[in-house]
Amino acid sequence: MISLSPTYQELEAIYGRTIGRGARSVSVSAIRPGDGATTLAQALAARSAAAGLRTIYLDLNLHRPIIRALDTSWRPGDRSVANVLQPSADNRGFDLVPAPSSPVSGRDTLIDFREGRQLSRLLREELAEYEVILVDTSPANLVNGRNIPADRIAGACDAAILIGLSAVTTQAEAKVALEQFRLAGANIAGLVLNDRAFPTLGEEFAREARRLRRLFPGLANRLSDFFLRSALLRRR
Repeated sequence: MISLSPTYQELEAIYGRTIGRGARSVSVSAIRPGDGATTLAQALAARSAAAGLRTIYLDLNLHRPIIRALDTSWRPGDRSVANVLQPSADNRGFDLVPAPSSPVSGRDTLIDFREGRQLSRLLREELAEYEVILVDTSPANLVNGRNIPADRIAGACDAAILIGLSAVTTQAEAKVALEQFRLAGANIAGLVLNDRAFPTLGEEFAREARRLRRLFPGLANRLSDFFLRSALLRRR
């Protein structure tokens, strides 16, 4: 997974429209799998922690969790979340709640996560000691029994962010996701376009420079290195 610096310019703009405006709980949802929600959610958590805010990353992305909770019985409503709290990896300054999983036998506790009242209680009461909560959800277009609906989580949070992958996520998919979130009562802070599939200007120039290697190998390599190191040309 790609890691974003907490000082990344685009990240700062997203932070400013959500946590910077007082949102305590923020959901981050990809429109479709692979759009980059987990990367963005972790980067926002790191940015919040860097500001000195007590921050927790709540992983409710059952489609692609970071890690699974060993105690599969944790659920909202009975304060069992305290049993699975973990410090963040790489000393990034925020705590982590791993994704729940359904018990092998007995009652399916995942149903509790689909109840708006239970989610609100989890965020408001059971995680009350935290100043900021970042919630990573399953993709918005994965509506099935194995996932917690992203729109329902978004509706329980103070602000919601949707993220799509440029040139991959379609306009129709984005419209469907936005409408789902609106119907769920989500406060949509913005739709983020992830342009990771697009090369920077420096990468394009470096690629063209490398075409000269057969005739001028030394010059081609120097030009390529220059273009890739240029701060101006690295901007997206």
